[in-house]
Amino acid sequence: MIKFNLEKALNGAKVITRDGREASQVTLFDTSNEEWALFAVVDGEVLSYLKNGNFKHSDDPHELDLFIAPEMLSGFVNVFNDNNITSYAIHKTKEQADMAALSYRIACIDLSQFPVGYGLEDE
Repeated sequence: MIKFNLEKALNGAKVITRDGREASQVTLFDTSNEEWALFAVVDGEVLSYLKNGNFKHSDDPHELDLFIAPEMLSGFVNVFNDNNITSYAIHKTKEQADMAALSYRIACIDLSQFPVGYGLEDE
């Protein structure tokens, strides 16, 4: 999960809860109680949050804590193995990948099931 970023959330980044539910209409109100001025709609209910995205005043994780949703990859990868030489080709659509498939294609991987950065070391 990607740590909650208030600026990104207010600028339209997709926001989710710790347990994966969508949080919409993320809004920061100019109120006298600045600590609890962040609101979001989760499952049709308006909830109040700390500016850091926490649902409670605690460092303990809560299922309703907010996070920035990871961006998902897109495209399809043809994987080939010809005489023990592995190669690959990336295509925008499944149809393009299938049209470019050679007889020694061993896989066609749909990248949309993986978030950006999947498989890379955390920075």
